[in-house]
Amino acid sequence: MSSISSRLAFRNQNATGEEKVRSKSVIDHSSGKSAASGGSRFSPSPIMSVPVGSAGKLVQEIHDEFLVCKICMEPFKTPKCLACLHTFCEVCIENHIASEAAYKKYSDYREFTCPLCRKRTQLPLGGAKKLPDNFLISNLSDTMDRQKVSGTANCDICKTVAKKLKDAASKCLDCNKLLCSSCVEQHKETKVTRDHSIFDVETEKDVICKEHEDEVVRFYCEPCQACICIICTFNEHKDHEVSNFSEAVVKYKADIEGILVDCKSKIEVYEKYVERVAGTERQITEAEQKIRELAIEFISDIRQREKQLIDEIHNLYGKQTMEVIGRKADLQSALSTLKSTCALTEMVLQGKDIELLLLKKEVQEKLSSLSSAMDLDLPKTMSKEIRFLPGHIELGSIQDMDKPNASKFRSCIVSNS
Repeated sequence: MSSISSRLAFRNQNATGEEKVRSKSVIDHSSGKSAASGGSRFSPSPIMSVPVGSAGKLVQEIHDEFLVCKICMEPFKTPKCLACLHTFCEVCIENHIASEAAYKKYSDYREFTCPLCRKRTQLPLGGAKKLPDNFLISNLSDTMDRQKVSGTANCDICKTVAKKLKDAASKCLDCNKLLCSSCVEQHKETKVTRDHSIFDVETEKDVICKEHEDEVVRFYCEPCQACICIICTFNEHKDHEVSNFSEAVVKYKADIEGILVDCKSKIEVYEKYVERVAGTERQITEAEQKIRELAIEFISDIRQREKQLIDEIHNLYGKQTMEVIGRKADLQSALSTLKSTCALTEMVLQGKDIELLLLKKEVQEKLSSLSSAMDLDLPKTMSKEIRFLPGHIELGSIQDMDKPNASKFRSCIVSNS
């Protein structure tokens, strides 16, 4: 670990205003004095930042899909990266985890599934807030925000106070106001606002340390694989191997580029694989479509033939026969009435003489009425006997084209023979 004074000297070299005051307090607290020290195992490096000189071109090339959360469909707010590398808003992940917990979809091992690919991610202590930040998404979003501000927005102070329109050159993070170059100078000279944090909307933006919100990250901790600020190097990372960004980038950039080359070499393999899958899917879809279309055509023909055969039956038996069949319910009712009347008459005949004489008139009228109403002449066509001779329809078959001489697999035969 390099000397404390070496790191703090570098920090003061790049700091201004309030930042220098904070550095001095750390020196006094840590060693009581500031002294130059040689033999540092890492040299000063510039603040980690996102250049936006070409932000205009970058904004045009970035598709909205990369900067929109797939849960809330809004621009990312505190984007967090899962184990599967999918990214979502911190709040959206918290809501998703709460939803899964409510339905008991994950176990006591504190894992949850990705809403997109369903791959499981371990939930760290502290919840979604402790999931890795996606700095790439954050920086791209910031670049777009600054690009929207640059050259298009006006100074809030001039527009409100002086009623003038001046292009904004900077933004005060404490006031959340856009400022022109003149108002920036006044902002720095005014006692109330001189310690405010101001950044140039056309230059760079620092990445703030997650553990110390007043500090920016300047170093990389090798064991923890985390970007840290100078205060972190004196606290939880004090005995760790720490590198400046330039050294870490040289080391890991080569590794990442090697993996990238390997991944790019697999693109063609994946493309061919996907093409084969898509081709097979097309074959299946086309075959299914042809089967369905032919089936619909066959069904239409069958329904038409069905109607023709039924009409032929009716024509063979004739209109009178069909009318008699239509009166079947009336015939059954008349038969029931006849049976009940005959049974009643037999009871009267077997009863007392006085009962027969009292019911004679009603019984005779009922029997006469039923006898005269009976017309049981059947049409001659009802003596016909017909029989349906079923046929069959073969919808088609499936043949393996790799084995053209192999027997076909019968797919569908409608038969009743």
